[in-house]
Amino acid sequence: MGRQAYLTKIALGRSAFEPSQSSVTPSSGYVQLEPSQQDIPPAARESNINKYTQLYDERGNPINPRAYEHGRRFREAQNDVLSSIGVVQRRRSPSEDLPGSYEERLEQLYNEDSVGNAIARTSMLTENACSWWIGSLRDRILTFRFREAAPFSQIVAAEYQVSGSRLVYGGFASRLLSAFSVQASFNAASELRPLDRLLLALRVSQKTRFIIRKWRKEINLCFRMMIELAFYPFAYHANLQRLGLFPAKQLPYWRAFIPFSKWSPIKPFLLYPVVSATTPTSVMGKFMVGLKAGIMAPLTSPLVFLVLEHFLEQWIYAAIQEATDTTIIHPNNPDLMPPDDGIKYRAAAMVGPRKKSPSVIRNTINNILVAIGWGTVPSSEATDGQPSQAIPTTGVEVPQNLEVGGRQVTNINRLQLPLAHPSSSSDVNGLIVPFNLSGEVVSLPTPPSPTASEASQDDSDPRIRITSREGIVEMEVRLPPHVLATHADISGTTPGSPNQRNIASPIPVGNAETQTYHRVTQLSTEPSQMIGAIFKSQIVGWATMPLRLVTLRLVAGHFVASNPGHIALRHVLAPLPSVHDWSLRSVGLLLSRVALCGAVEVAIDLGLWGIQWMVVQWMGKSFFGWGTL
Repeated sequence: MGRQAYLTKIALGRSAFEPSQSSVTPSSGYVQLEPSQQDIPPAARESNINKYTQLYDERGNPINPRAYEHGRRFREAQNDVLSSIGVVQRRRSPSEDLPGSYEERLEQLYNEDSVGNAIARTSMLTENACSWWIGSLRDRILTFRFREAAPFSQIVAAEYQVSGSRLVYGGFASRLLSAFSVQASFNAASELRPLDRLLLALRVSQKTRFIIRKWRKEINLCFRMMIELAFYPFAYHANLQRLGLFPAKQLPYWRAFIPFSKWSPIKPFLLYPVVSATTPTSVMGKFMVGLKAGIMAPLTSPLVFLVLEHFLEQWIYAAIQEATDTTIIHPNNPDLMPPDDGIKYRAAAMVGPRKKSPSVIRNTINNILVAIGWGTVPSSEATDGQPSQAIPTTGVEVPQNLEVGGRQVTNINRLQLPLAHPSSSSDVNGLIVPFNLSGEVVSLPTPPSPTASEASQDDSDPRIRITSREGIVEMEVRLPPHVLATHADISGTTPGSPNQRNIASPIPVGNAETQTYHRVTQLSTEPSQMIGAIFKSQIVGWATMPLRLVTLRLVAGHFVASNPGHIALRHVLAPLPSVHDWSLRSVGLLLSRVALCGAVEVAIDLGLWGIQWMVVQWMGKSFFGWGTL
């Protein structure tokens, strides 16, 4: 078994684990990494049983980063067991007790993430609590009829007089419990996987397993609808409290969770019964009336529209999330990479995988965020779909001078490195420069596949490989992405002669973006995440506004029709008003009031963001050494 790869290489002229062609064309099933690319593409991370994406390194060799990670964890676990039973003895690192060691900095990074998570949750609750009243006021403007001549301040005073302090917190507990219950159900299903456990316990056939895999998306959709149906009383009660129609209790009665009972908000019958001038006596007439009632019942049910609203919100949020998160200005290029980034990504993917936004939506969001100064154009967008081009250089470069530490650095020029892969759009910092002992640049050989021990090494160290082929000894050096090859001619006060430029090796003029490292933690990225959350909430709110209007009016009409003894203080508008009820003045007045509510909400959110930014800066500088070396 161990000589199979060796014998295959002798017979075929290549290893069995190497592709037959020199380069792999990226497609839906094959992805080739660039020399400077360290992160796994999202398409390969989301692979499952039905879809597997094969990864290739920059040399065209197939790799499996998950196998490397599992192998590293297995070796660490094996070493822990051997050291615990006394077979081997661990050696203490010389830098273990020194201040600022890797373990201490890693522990500080974890503490910073914990503080950032606490601030994120506190900021989310504070933001929702402070802006809840303006959202309730906007829902009432969309639902009830107000005088056209009434100013906005008078509407606020009138609603506060009717509801009192319930305008500020009414429905907040029910909405929070509803969102938490739905999300907890999704997380529990993703973690426990009850369907797979059931199939394993029943020992179903392979054909049944294939059918279930084929219809897995439909099964997940049905599960989501069941969860929405189970926690529908929470959402229904929260909407009633925001509208000021049911102010008695913060949470619904427990009997409301009994489906199709007289206490349940799920009504099996038509909300607005179909009436006619004459009662039909024939069987056909009764059948037509029943058919019309069966068709109109779902169209007038608040349950259907509320579930549609939730599905639309999730779809819009998933469409804009990737574009917003990549465009918002945020710290990147981390100074310390934690070893459990893969675990964090899997935990985030369990909640919901982040899909790539459509190009039209991404370009629109990029233009909006760049225009208001909240975002930058991602570097991947500038080179997406464009072939790599050679760096334009001039025939004679003018030497530059720098002053470093009181000394004059002369004859600074950009180092021209030969491209190992001219057809790839890789970064200059990750180039592989092969050369022989005579100093002449040679073509890049095809090295053997890297072993698991080589792949598990730290990427911060340079890699050197010496090979001998056909009597020529070659040495290959691969520098890490963040290391720049620099070489300068340093002189005192005497300026260098122009001839020294041909003797000394030129250096690249360092780019500020490649040399600047940031503190990338949950605490440092929380201000940018809050800005992104504000932007996404406004987009989702305005996109779902028409459906929200119909849902609120159906909920209010359903409650008034189900409670004949309830005295309505305000007139509930029809869910779909006729054309005669609409006018340019009424539509403009409604939009202006809703826009004013949105402006007040954005002002409150930005004020809270400023407070959060000051708290984050104070915490980072006081407890985590931000701004110091």
